[in-house]
Amino acid sequence: MKPRILLPLLLLLLFPDGRSIPQQTVDPKQAALTAYAHFKALTPAELNELLSKAQSGDAEAQFWVGSIYAEGTKPKNLEEGARWLLKSAEQGYAPAQRAYGLMSRLANPSIGERWMLRAAALIRQVALYYACFPAPPL
Repeated sequence: MKPRILLPLLLLLLFPDGRSIPQQTVDPKQAALTAYAHFKALTPAELNELLSKAQSGDAEAQFWVGSIYAEGTKPKNLEEGARWLLKSAEQGYAPAQRAYGLMSRLANPSIGERWMLRAAALIRQVALYYACFPAPPL
């Protein structure tokens, strides 16, 4: 072979194209089910740690604390659950916006609809972002 062809051919063999590597994607439903199972089995120490994160303003922790209270995984308290979900929803956390919208739709349909529409708009924006800027290959 000619030396001019040998070097590019060697580089192609050593550095494969990124499209040939299968990408592992996380199934969002599976991730949510795993997290739900974990939060159902929280120890008191883990629950206190989650509660302290929620009190410090972590939107995801606020969502999970609200879900724990609302579903009665630990002590069932719908008002406390709604309060935590609203705190998280006001920070723009889409799962909390959806959950708070679903929770409040019976008491006040207009508020429930507004929160669910906010969640749908936020999720749509995230989906458009990832459609335009896909993750780089591993």
